Amino acid sequence: MSPARVASTRSPGRSTISPALGIVRLWRSESLCLGEFSLPPGDSADYDSSPISGCNVVFPRTRLHLRWSDGSSHWSDPAVINYYNDGDSVERTDLEPAGDRSLWLELRPPLLDALLVRLRPTRSFERPFSLHQAPSVPRAYLAMRRLIDKLAGCGTPSADDALRIDETAMVVLDAALGSFESRRVGSAAPSPSYRARVEASRELLAHRPEDSLSLDAIARTVDASPYHLARAFRAVTGTTLHQYRLRLRLHQGIERLLDGAADISAVAHDLGFSSHSHFTATVRRHLRLTPSQVRALARSPRWHDAPAPLARSG
Repeated sequence: MSPARVASTRSPGRSTISPALGIVRLWRSESLCLGEFSLPPGDSADYDSSPISGCNVVFPRTRLHLRWSDGSSHWSDPAVINYYNDGDSVERTDLEPAGDRSLWLELRPPLLDALLVRLRPTRSFERPFSLHQAPSVPRAYLAMRRLIDKLAGCGTPSADDALRIDETAMVVLDAALGSFESRRVGSAAPSPSYRARVEASRELLAHRPEDSLSLDAIARTVDASPYHLARAFRAVTGTTLHQYRLRLRLHQGIERLLDGAADISAVAHDLGFSSHSHFTATVRRHLRLTPSQVRALARSPRWHDAPAPLARSG
């Protein structure tokens, strides 16, 4: 998600695009770039005015509110994927103490050509993404997080590794595009007042994903009818309230397991799962790995241990 264009190269490479803005490019090939973004809360005003360069698929790691240059606004959190067209700009507010942290994949021209074939006839080369957000795909996020961790910590990959990196990135992208396409065929948009209630519900769930709030409790909090809130939430986000909360919990679980959490039962309890076995079953169903296997990925020095998700799984 670079603020300025970078001269193209034929071979993959790694560089820091802008350390002042926390933008680090960890991989570059002819088709795509991969990197991570970290912006402290106090620096957000300095970055808001910078247009985004290139078309980007972004996996948020923290919660904040985004207002796009077209006037739309949404909560951004680990339960969604954000899609940016070249030249988009956003205003960031309500950042967590950790700031704005995310993993990003930038599509370069050869990949954009293929993207347009998939999204035609509604999109243009300049603005292929018609939506800003779609539901996250936990298994794809696990692969992306693992890929970024390896790129950041394992030095320069070999030529053989390059194939694995690009193929894994393509599978992650395919899952993200599958979520985008599913979201695009959703039901009609609700009224502005109910859209605001949906955003308030997203904020509530993202702030307290471990709480097992009922539909009635969420509806009372945002001053909405349970029936209309459930319908409006699906129309705006492309998923249900329950699935949204589950994605938030899974992403927190992935983060903690890859960071080496020692006590899996404690992780399960902290995230609101009823038991260790409930957490294990949920992780296995969405990631096709047990929590112990996810945690072991962080300890493995080998590239070929990185998970290769199936598109649209999770």
